[in-house]
Amino acid sequence: LSNGYISGTLDLFDGESIDKAERVIDIKSSYDIETFLKNVTAPIPASYYWQLQGYMMLTGAKTGTIAYCLVNTPESIINQEKLYLMRKLDVATEDNPLFIKEAAKLERNMRFDDIPIEERIIRVSIDRNEEDMVRILNKVEKCREYLASFQEKHLFFTKNYRKDIRISIG
Repeated sequence: LSNGYISGTLDLFDGESIDKAERVIDIKSSYDIETFLKNVTAPIPASYYWQLQGYMMLTGAKTGTIAYCLVNTPESIINQEKLYLMRKLDVATEDNPLFIKEAAKLERNMRFDDIPIEERIIRVSIDRNEEDMVRILNKVEKCREYLASFQEKHLFFTKNYRKDIRISIG
C-alpha cells in the first residue's frame, strides 16, 4: 500500500476489505522463548508503534495490533545453531556427551509444540493517533526538503568544482 508519503505491506487486517480495515495486524515471530516472554511486560517498541500508525494511515483502520508469535524455529536454523554450538564447545563429533546435553537444551529452546498454541501469541494493540499521523506527514515533507537541498548542492558542486581526472599509464 502507498499514499504518496509512506508505503508498507501489512500482514493481516480485520474488515471487509483492506481499504475498509477496522484493525491492522503485524506479526512478529520471536527467536526463542526468552525473547517471546519479554513481550508480556515490555512496552511496544517505538518502531512498531510507528509501523502500526503507518498501516492505519494507509488503510483507515482505527486499531493496530502487534501479534508476537512463538513458532518453532525452522530445522535449517536449528541445524546451523548446532554447528555453531559444536564450534563453541570445540568438540570433534556430535556424539560428545557435552554436545548432546547442550544440543538438547538448544532444541528445547527452539521448538514449542509442548505449549498450547493459544499460549504462544501475545497481542498488544494501540489506537489510531491522528496527531502522530500528521507528524509522519510533516517529517516526510522535511525529509523531501532536505533531499532537494542536498541535490541542489550536489549538482552545483559537480557543475562548478568537479575536475576531470585523467590517469596516465606508462
